[in-house]
Amino acid sequence: MDFKVFIFVAIAAIAAIAGVFDYVGESNPNMFSGVSNFLDNPTGFVTGYYKEDIPRTVDFSANLTFTGENSLSFDFREPVEVMRIEYFNIDNTFNINGLSISATENTIFETRNFNGELVRSNDATFSGTAKQIRLDKSFLKDEEKEIKISANNITYDSFELIGIPQTSITLPKSSGNMMIYNNGDTVTYAISNKEIDFITFSGNMKFTRRGVEITGVGTIKTSTLTTKID
Repeated sequence: MDFKVFIFVAIAAIAAIAGVFDYVGESNPNMFSGVSNFLDNPTGFVTGYYKEDIPRTVDFSANLTFTGENSLSFDFREPVEVMRIEYFNIDNTFNINGLSISATENTIFETRNFNGELVRSNDATFSGTAKQIRLDKSFLKDEEKEIKISANNITYDSFELIGIPQTSITLPKSSGNMMIYNNGDTVTYAISNKEIDFITFSGNMKFTRRGVEITGVGTIKTSTLTTKID
């Protein structure tokens, strides 16, 4: 091919490619940011678009106040080490092995190795089995079989779950601070009226009527961690 012809063909091809990129860039402005992000982090690239919300597994603690409806449901197939309810309402009634029982003194109800279903909002409803029961100062334990327990609409002042087995959970919209621990360092993030999605979580939760204190290990979506507090 004549050299001058070759140069002309090359210039025409470059102009055509530039025109295509200019058109695509105007019709899909996210394309080039996606390509750029892909080059920065190719493992985050999913079909057609860049996935920015990469989950992270972290050790953390958080003190949060709920900002709206705050119902949570659990279905524990593996046992929770401790479920503890503290309350002042002596009208709360628990069903233990078919018997309806109310507290009389310290208004503490506690189970060890609870399996079953639990719904917690402004009150608590649960049904399942446990290895050991504490009601006030009385303890009940059956060495041969599990104890059947249930309760409906229990009012509480604090509701604590210790040793939650690995589960997935979405905390309702809340605000507060979350501390992430990494190699001896602590980074604090501000949570502002957000749901918190845990792909996996294991640890402890202590609920009050308005909020929750939570500690453990979780795989959390990074979009939650947007504002860092130095």
